[in-house]
Amino acid sequence: MPVILFFPLFIFRAMGAGDIKLLAVTGSFFSIGENLKCIVLSILLGGAIALIKVLLNQNLRERFKYMFAYLGTLLRFAVAGNFYGLPYINKEDEKQVKQSGIKFSLPILLAAIIVMGGNL
Repeated sequence: MPVILFFPLFIFRAMGAGDIKLLAVTGSFFSIGENLKCIVLSILLGGAIALIKVLLNQNLRERFKYMFAYLGTLLRFAVAGNFYGLPYINKEDEKQVKQSGIKFSLPILLAAIIVMGGNL
């Protein structure tokens, strides 16, 4: 199920294949309901960690500008009928993204621990 849900993010290079595989493996230990809880919790925890990191780096405005510029480019490519594989991260911007990006494996781990031990 995670492979199907996150495949579009993989195509646009917004999520790595390793993170998707990790979610698929953790999902093999859970029921479908627990797997969905783990996915949703991973996304929420990842968003919180990313927000904290962006605020600590003081580049929230830059990240929003980058996101809106990407969405505009994506819209132009979609209107033209060819947006398959348009990367979210340009090669020139990889250094900046490494500074403000997060490794999604940590939120997946935390969510799996919560789902395994918590009563959600």
